[in-house]
Amino acid sequence: IVPKDYIESLENPEEFSYQPIGSGPYVLEEWNPGENMKLRVRSDYWETPANIKSITIRANPEDSVRLMQLQSGDEIEIEQRDSEEVTHFGIKATAPKKTDVYNPAFDITPGRLISAIITEKGIIKPDYEENIAKLFD
Repeated sequence: IVPKDYIESLENPEEFSYQPIGSGPYVLEEWNPGENMKLRVRSDYWETPANIKSITIRANPEDSVRLMQLQSGDEIEIEQRDSEEVTHFGIKATAPKKTDVYNPAFDITPGRLISAIITEKGIIKPDYEENIAKLFD
């Protein structure tokens, strides 16, 4: 939810992309579009503070890079959600048109606890290396 007065106070609607506001447990520390985004725990969060003090989300467009990261389980691909989940409430726009949105959905479950990976091409189960190669060949 974005306050109307905040949006109206911006000289250029694109500024919203670089000066995001929110009430979640993390704040944006650094954003390098197409490369990475760094979040840090919010010191004034209204609920129990997050246990993980910082999160780095990396964009990896290459299948081969993602495959190597999935093999270790240390870096699970971050899903990019539809920008309208941020810019709209139902059919009502809550942000200026053409607002640049980075809307990651991430799960910090340790790789050792993941029993399958669901992709647009199917469900991948262990042995991940072998089954990822089969699915994406």
